[in-house]
Amino acid sequence: QFLYFIGEMDVLETRLAAVTSDAIDIEPSERHVVEYLADMYAVITALEKLERANNRDLVPAAEYDECLGKLVARFDRVDGQLRGTHQARYRGYRDFMEEYDMTASCAAAATRLQETLLKRERDAAAAAALAQAEEKKLNPQEVLEATQHFITAMDALKLHQTAADQLHPVVSDLVSAVRRVAPQFEQLSRLEAWLRKLDGMHASEQLDDAETREMLFDIDRGYQAFHRHLGEGSP
Repeated sequence: QFLYFIGEMDVLETRLAAVTSDAIDIEPSERHVVEYLADMYAVITALEKLERANNRDLVPAAEYDECLGKLVARFDRVDGQLRGTHQARYRGYRDFMEEYDMTASCAAAATRLQETLLKRERDAAAAAALAQAEEKKLNPQEVLEATQHFITAMDALKLHQTAADQLHPVVSDLVSAVRRVAPQFEQLSRLEAWLRKLDGMHASEQLDDAETREMLFDIDRGYQAFHRHLGEGSP
């Protein structure tokens, strides 16, 4: 059964912690930090093996879901602990993977973690949007759609989808959705400016790194302002 990944992970993290403790002169107060870092290494390594097996159709669906759920839950615990108390040694799983040369060897694990975290963010945003719409007597479907379009646009940029033909429909849908819910929304003009820029680009043209960063900043800022705007109760 493929649930052996969980047991294998326990063995791996124990070995990593022991090797690291022997190789480095670690203060007793720092030993638990090393153990958490070993936990993170083990989770990512086990997740990579699970994803590769699943890609080859070697894992029954039920076992894959169960094992993935356990690995993600463990990732959440370790990630939360490291972020909460050991920020000097841990700046997120992507930086961790780069520091320990895991980016190429565990690419499938990184993709799975990114997709899982993005889905969680979308689900949380949708729940908050529906609650806000109900409180302010707004059309819940329209508020939900606008929220989802904000998240979709940010996801596209985070996934390096920067070509005009990739971004134009996403930004167009976002602008249309925001206009329906909040036509007087002050940040709408920034979104419309990006849509006009995309209108003037050829399909294969791409935003450069600076433009991508600025666009993501504007959309993220617009997303936060959009919900503040709705909270004020003015359309």
